[in-house]
Amino acid sequence: MDKTSESRLGRSLLAGVLVCLAVVMAIWGLTQRSGRGLKTQNGEILFYNEDGSGYLLFKSGKTMTFSEKVTCSATAYSIGDWTASGLPTKVGHIAVDTDIFPYHTRFYIYTNDGYLVYGNAVAADCGTSIKGYKIDLYFDTVDECWEFGVRSCTAYIIQD
Repeated sequence: MDKTSESRLGRSLLAGVLVCLAVVMAIWGLTQRSGRGLKTQNGEILFYNEDGSGYLLFKSGKTMTFSEKVTCSATAYSIGDWTASGLPTKVGHIAVDTDIFPYHTRFYIYTNDGYLVYGNAVAADCGTSIKGYKIDLYFDTVDECWEFGVRSCTAYIIQD
């Protein structure tokens, strides 16, 4: 190998090492700002603070800030045309206990067993059996509701 080739190889190797070092330092910086470290959940990276707030970093590079992370028991429903808050029934409009989650509270929800990432949702409805940390997810068909059943979910309360 001649001196020019060695020089190019050395510069390429050094550039690769510097890129790796920059990535490690960026991750280190993010985890240092996050009081509780980083965890991976369903493809997103979770950074959360001592007070339970934090943010989700998605593969797309977008972030979503949350004030709280809660575990809920989730059921499914598929009836009616309008929610109790006056919004139409549709996927993403969920029923909640309004003593816990006021109407229009925004969520990012996924099942803890990996069955489904429900995604973004809004507290739009209530029900007589929806009490405490129980949520009712709207689906388009009754078959989807039966298939969903009852599942444990993680819900992030999204900040505006």
